[in-house]
Amino acid sequence: MRKRTLGVVLLAGLAMSGAGAFTASNTIASSTAGFGSGAVTGVTVTNTNYTLAALDNSKMTAMSFTHAVDLTGKTVLLELKNGTTPVVTTNACVPGAGGTAKTVCTFTVPVGGVPLTSFDGFDLTVHQ
Repeated sequence: MRKRTLGVVLLAGLAMSGAGAFTASNTIASSTAGFGSGAVTGVTVTNTNYTLAALDNSKMTAMSFTHAVDLTGKTVLLELKNGTTPVVTTNACVPGAGGTAKTVCTFTVPVGGVPLTSFDGFDLTVHQ
């Protein structure tokens, strides 16, 4: 009986060490990793205009502004805020080209327009 028990223990030990060898390996595909840096500049906007809703002049359906930087190909996000609280965000902005370009952002939510009294400022985000 002793030889049989010893054989079972040895087999179990071999099985455990073999299983560990299979689970401890990793295969990682070739990849490139790293970091970089770039200049970050701001966009100065002027001539901010509001397009009032046709049926209710107390609401706004679009906002436009001019800028000297070419925003062609960039993503423009506009967030209206009341203090620090976001009221509504839109990514429905059509960026304008350089010079005295005009970017227009439209609001589809809430339906009928954004109440002019619901916000007191805005954040503009431009990224690649």
